[in-house]
Formats: sequence, structure tokens, C-alpha cells
Amino acid sequence: FLRLVVYLDHTDEKMAQPSAHDVDGPSVCRALVAGLSAPPSEDSTTCHRAAIDLLSAWTASDRDALASAAEASDVYSESAAIGGSSKQSNRLSEAQMTNLKPKEFAQYKKKMYEIHKHNQERARENVILFCDMETGGLTALLDCAV
Repeated sequence: FLRLVVYLDHTDEKMAQPSAHDVDGPSVCRALVAGLSAPPSEDSTTCHRAAIDLLSAWTASDRDALASAAEASDVYSESAAIGGSSKQSNRLSEAQMTNLKPKEFAQYKKKMYEIHKHNQERARENVILFCDMETGGLTALLDCAV
């Protein structure tokens, strides 16, 4: 579920525009509440951990770190076994940035700023939705902590 949310709720860096959100926020909140509300048992610890991992992924603004963490948590991933990431980031290296012309560099920085701004906005919206009284996410999280 975590990898699905990471994949579907992203910004398309090649297009430099936010993609349409394919993740239904209330459904994610219901899944989180269900995971956090699991009755105490040995299995509930795993369920609580999965819900907290999903919550941190869904509310994160750093999508690259999030994608790396999701891939690292997949025990069946070949790249996780060797400690790397199979997905290449669209961000340029320092050497590539120094080779850009000033106008290209300004365009690249503007694109990265827009992506960062969109990711911050998306994360904020997800946090607000989770903490809403109707979804019950914050209440479930606090009940789980007690």
C-alpha cells in the first residue's frame, strides 16, 4: 500500500507540472485509522508500524527520500538487496548544473522550485485531511500512542 501511495501521489518532474492525484485522500485516512485502531496483539504492532509508515510517506514533502525509503522497505526488491535505488532521479548533479547556460540554469531552478512548492502544498493538504475530525486520524493516532 505504501509503494502504491508513493507511486500514485507524485509530481511529474519531466513535465514540471503536478500530476493529477490518483490517491483518494479519505480512503488513505480510513486505511490509516483502521491500522492505528487494531486491537492490541502481536500482529497489531506490525499493523501500527505499517500505518505509521504510510502516514509518514503520505505526509512527506521530500518525494525522493520517500521513494528511496519505500524501495528499501521492499524485501523483494533487487536494488534494496544491494543497497541502491533502481529509480533514477531527474535532478541534475553538481557537475551537470555547472555545465548549464545561465538561462537553462534559471529554468531548471524554477522547475525544481515549482516541484518543491507543489510537494509542500500536497503534504500540507494531506496533514489537514488526516487531522480533520471527520476522518478521525488524529484521534486514532493519539489513542494508539496511549
